[in-house]
Amino acid sequence: EKIHKKWGDLKGEIVRVDLDRTSPGGGALSTVSLGLSLAGHKDRAVMAVFICGLNPSGIAFKDGRLQVGDELVEVNGNVLHGRCHLNASAIIKSIGGARVTIIVLRREGALQEVAVPPITRFPISLEEQPPEERYSRFKNLRIITLKKVFFLIIFNGPD
Repeated sequence: EKIHKKWGDLKGEIVRVDLDRTSPGGGALSTVSLGLSLAGHKDRAVMAVFICGLNPSGIAFKDGRLQVGDELVEVNGNVLHGRCHLNASAIIKSIGGARVTIIVLRREGALQEVAVPPITRFPISLEEQPPEERYSRFKNLRIITLKKVFFLIIFNGPD
């Protein structure tokens, strides 16, 4: 297979997982979160992206083929092998469409290389609540939207 030819030099098992993010009854434009939590390698000099948690509400958990400790190699043709987890997260979040193809490297002992312990507690919902709902229990709530502004303060002191 083409995937094994491309990634076969890596030590471990190459696993391909095709996921359908289409929300049941939501139509093609409504997609469900993958529910992946990612982390880097515990050695900050090593660029790797590991699955450190699978949210039970996400489709990756429900599908059952991905595992905590799997190293992400490729997502929808985007190479993640050798990248930092923040870069990988941005790439994954930018992927549109209903189908997601994830290729992982599964190795024995990989969990010991993950920078954080496995994540086992997740929010009740994967959907982000608007601030008005999230903080509605507080009286006199005001929402203020700020534009990004950068300040540079230079202090000139005695030499």
